[in-house]
Amino acid sequence: MAGTMNALSEASLPTEQAAPAAALLQLEFLRQSAGCVRGAHAPVAVACLAVRDSAHWAGLAERAAALLESDVPGSVVTLPLRRAGRPRGPGFEQEVLFVRRLLTQLGAMCVQIGLPALDAPQAMPLSPRPADGASRWLLTLSAYSPRAVSRALTWLVRWYEELSTSGEVHAWSSERRAELDGLLNGLNRLAPPGNNVRHFVRVAYERGIPWLVLPSGVIQYGWGRRARWLSSTFTDATPGVAARMARDKASANALLRQAGLPAPEHRRVKTVQAALEAARALGYPVVVKPANLDGGIGVSAGLQTEQMVRAAFENATRHSREILVEKHVEGRDYRITVAHGKALSTVERVPAGVTGDGEHSVSQLIELANRDPRRSTRRWGQMKPLQVGEEGRALLEEQGVALDTVLPAGQFARLRRSSNVSSGGTPVPVNDVIHPDNAALAVRATRVLRLDIAGIDLIIPDISRSWRESGGAICEVNGQPQLSLTSPHIYGQLFDELIEGQGRIATALVLSTGDVDEVVRECTRIMADRNLCVGISTPSGLFIGGECVRSGRRSSFADVRSLLLDPTVDAVVLVTDGKELLSTGLPFDRFDVLAIAEWRAAVEQEAASIDSLLASVLGLLKQHCSGAALIRREHPETALVVRQLGERRVERTSSQNRLALRLAQQLLQRHTSHGARRT
Repeated sequence: MAGTMNALSEASLPTEQAAPAAALLQLEFLRQSAGCVRGAHAPVAVACLAVRDSAHWAGLAERAAALLESDVPGSVVTLPLRRAGRPRGPGFEQEVLFVRRLLTQLGAMCVQIGLPALDAPQAMPLSPRPADGASRWLLTLSAYSPRAVSRALTWLVRWYEELSTSGEVHAWSSERRAELDGLLNGLNRLAPPGNNVRHFVRVAYERGIPWLVLPSGVIQYGWGRRARWLSSTFTDATPGVAARMARDKASANALLRQAGLPAPEHRRVKTVQAALEAARALGYPVVVKPANLDGGIGVSAGLQTEQMVRAAFENATRHSREILVEKHVEGRDYRITVAHGKALSTVERVPAGVTGDGEHSVSQLIELANRDPRRSTRRWGQMKPLQVGEEGRALLEEQGVALDTVLPAGQFARLRRSSNVSSGGTPVPVNDVIHPDNAALAVRATRVLRLDIAGIDLIIPDISRSWRESGGAICEVNGQPQLSLTSPHIYGQLFDELIEGQGRIATALVLSTGDVDEVVRECTRIMADRNLCVGISTPSGLFIGGECVRSGRRSSFADVRSLLLDPTVDAVVLVTDGKELLSTGLPFDRFDVLAIAEWRAAVEQEAASIDSLLASVLGLLKQHCSGAALIRREHPETALVVRQLGERRVERTSSQNRLALRLAQQLLQRHTSHGARRT
């Protein structure tokens, strides 16, 4: 929660008014889909929002935004809204304004939850119901976790109603604010684990790279043979032995020194007495840290006395039983991120502290710094809030500064000895000034440890001077580094190295209520002649490269996901009548080619019923099919397909065999273009 400097005065808020008796705000339904619908490129939550008396709710939205802003930053900034439909009578623009503000506040809540930013929400006005006079809006919300978005939206609508009927004092009490904080912290468990995953998913989404959430926090980017796995910055190519070596700081340090790289001496200790002896042997100042943890957890640097070593040892043992005492190296702290033999990013990690402006006290400067939305105690926080604590008070005393001291402009007051972002440090990019020798040192350290991606922590007086001249030491190698919030380009650079094109493979959907084995076999044969493996899901079974790997079907959705996970598959063909997809959504965000094969009504079904089903299925598919729709020229449903998809998207074939040939040709063409495409 923000401090008192962020609180809003009552005078800054609009005058509170009771809700008109006719006012209505209600979620009439709220559904979640793991599949893709309505053109979205991610899982969605879909809701129907009923609104009556939009003028009341539009006015209340301003008040709600002002209240929420202190605890949910970004609530007062209006987000873009993808709006479908034409204006509908008087008051429509007020409805639009209210829906935009409501969804803006929902988006701000999603940021606090830690969800990656995906598509702007869609809002479509539905026909009003004359019986109650309320307008209905269909909301489509793309999300990493539709469940988290649904729960946040439910809370927000309920809170609006409470604000409307009970007023601000009740609706924004300390209990209600604590409830909101608890909700956001709880929903954080549904967000991606750690900052890296959140940013990787966002960048993948922006680049059109499909992604799938796997167990244990692993994300698959891309499909089939072109897919790659990442667990934060561990990739499917990161050697397990290298990851273990890097995690064991004592072993990594010893290996670096064996390889002739500069690394500080250290001693592994198990007791506080051993830590004191190691400190005396190494010579003060020293560093005490866990030997098997990353991210600056439990690290205390610049220790000058036995008392400081005792306190640091006690702090480190709260996190690990494996403790190192290391010779402290004087200099500035830099993190160099290396990937695939290149130094991609360099930042200086400035220790937690504040810089004076000649107006504010140290405590006020701390509070101002903590208003930065990137600083958060939540799990997703890119930087941690500044805290004074025992170490901070001791450092301020050493600097002759108190919390109520007004620092002169430009004077820096340090609050922590270590520079880790996890302890409140601030990363400052220095990509333009790093000396080539220092970049080469980081690359070699990464290579020695056999890592594909690493964060090299280099202590050196000046990153613009060579370590060969000024001295310096590698104090740590992080095999799973948190990438710098000051270098957002690095996520895209890593995808450039990891992913072929957009990571997509060719995909097709064959609509059929009958037997299309002949079409499928012919398509498979043609693709196999080009040494391409086709994965096919049909009602009779799951096939990979012509081999039946499972008889029967679990579901269309599950079968396709199985094929997208298989690293041997070059193309996927789904054969289905599409009925199931109307409830599950599509298993891919978009597919390349649609083929309409046999489509017959069951004996007990009327022709009108089967036409209605086909029309509904085509309505779902047309927003996700990026290529042509193939159909036999004499197909009885040709007219309906043309009405749904448009004449320009429909390609007629002369026969069923010709349809199979064109399907294979389209897949081959898309296989080539997907591999070459760069975004």
